[in-house]
Amino acid sequence: MALMDAGIPVREHVVGVSVGLVRTRKGITAIQLDIKPAGIPLDIICDNFEPARKARNQILDRMDQEISSARAINDGSSPRLATLSFSSDSLRKLLFHKKGIERETGARVSVSDGTIPIVAKTQPIMDKALEKHSKVANSSPEKTFKGFHQ
Repeated sequence: MALMDAGIPVREHVVGVSVGLVRTRKGITAIQLDIKPAGIPLDIICDNFEPARKARNQILDRMDQEISSARAINDGSSPRLATLSFSSDSLRKLLFHKKGIERETGARVSVSDGTIPIVAKTQPIMDKALEKHSKVANSSPEKTFKGFHQ
């Protein structure tokens, strides 16, 4: 819910309710199992799943009432994320100039497994970083994956 409120697109709400289950309306997304003392009958454990399902649905209903999709925040002041993909030659150039691009733009740049994730505090910083990357590489990225309000 907090991610949606911040304008970050997520597919659906997720909630965790007792018995170590984290669920969406479609099913279980995570489970935590603690070692239980010997002697707890399985029917007592199973009896807890239905109340947990009802509680989860009540919480999800309330979350949906408050916010059902990411807020549109287009003021340019929220964080930005872009992941670029360049050719091997361009990646070498960009790796060499990484620190300079960070210093000049204020964006954080990584080079990892053939992609370049860029995180910027605002849209103007992201625009400047993308421009610098294109100039250094002498080309546009082969692929661009964007996140956080882009």
